[in-house]
Amino acid sequence: PPPATPVVKPVATKSSAQTLHLQGRIELKNSAPQTLDRDGIPVRAINTQIQLHDKQVQLTNTLLALSSGRLEGGLQLNLGGDGVPQLDGKFLLSDIDLMQIDSRLRTTRIKGKLELQSKSNRRLDFQAQLNDPRASLNADANFVWNQRGESGKLSLKKFELLADQSRFSGSAE
Repeated sequence: PPPATPVVKPVATKSSAQTLHLQGRIELKNSAPQTLDRDGIPVRAINTQIQLHDKQVQLTNTLLALSSGRLEGGLQLNLGGDGVPQLDGKFLLSDIDLMQIDSRLRTTRIKGKLELQSKSNRRLDFQAQLNDPRASLNADANFVWNQRGESGKLSLKKFELLADQSRFSGSAE
């Protein structure tokens, strides 16, 4: 099959202050999605509206269509400053089948939401509320990089996994 063909429809301008302005729609299609364990990419399509103004990037109406299921949402990214870019992203997940991402995993129908925020130059917060007919996950965590940005510490403020009659919950650093 032919490789995926990106379609980018941007409009770019430069103001007198030499800042870059870009806006448009990005559409990527994969004609042969395949699982990761088969050296493929389990994504059928990516569609998003992009706006770039100097060091600010905004992706809205974003759709990541997987082989089975989808992620929808958007994010704002500030590339200015030192350290980790400032990030705020929110995504809704629907009908995600992990077996279609990697065939060694079991079949799922994951739904829920995922949120990401960077709170400082070295900290990334993330929250997940995910459900499957057989299990659910509720997590609130953050990752803080060390001064050199080469490693860091993961903190689980809240972690709760329910499956059948089992419950696993806690917090950790």
